[in-house]
Amino acid sequence: MSNFAASRSATTIGEMSRNVGLTDALCCSVQARDRRSGREFSWYPSFASGARVAIRSLMKATDLLKQQHRNVEALFAKIEAGEPAALKDLASALAAHMVIEHEFLYPAAREVDDDAILEAFEEHSIAEVALKRALATDPEEDSFDARVKVLKELIEHHVEEEEQELFPQVEKAIDDAELEALGKTMEARFQEVLVKGYEAVLPDNFEETAADLALSEEEAA
Repeated sequence: MSNFAASRSATTIGEMSRNVGLTDALCCSVQARDRRSGREFSWYPSFASGARVAIRSLMKATDLLKQQHRNVEALFAKIEAGEPAALKDLASALAAHMVIEHEFLYPAAREVDDDAILEAFEEHSIAEVALKRALATDPEEDSFDARVKVLKELIEHHVEEEEQELFPQVEKAIDDAELEALGKTMEARFQEVLVKGYEAVLPDNFEETAADLALSEEEAA
């Protein structure tokens, strides 16, 4: 680790949370450079241990999304461990994650597997409704744990299909350089949406979902 020089200082999740806010700390990266090779890296916080992992700064879009999937899993674990307030952080992380899939990955992957993309939009819509129901529930209510559990199961199913079926197809059809460029754009957009929070993204009713609106806009384009 001594071979890395961080371009901005951040040592622990706690310090990052105090400096930039917990939500912003969820998936933010700390740029670094290997002194020997001159290659740039990004350090991503690990929520479970507080450790940092050196990852290529130019991540493929699919790798970026996998990283965010792991972050979401960590937030579910926090809620299940007795921290219901983490649901709002989870909501913002999920909302930002869905936005970059709607705006970038799914349009790029339509020619790869159109049926899978339409299914992914629908799964996002159903998960969004489940998320809204959980957010609308007092953590002291008996139904809170049940609603979080159902939301988790929906997300787990969606993640499994993406990582085992869709992402491998995308990686075969789109070359690494294009996926890395897409990943850079997606990460920047993710951070932008994450800072705004889920309330700026999700319609404040149960009749509309951000996924349905995004699909309608894409098909009308």
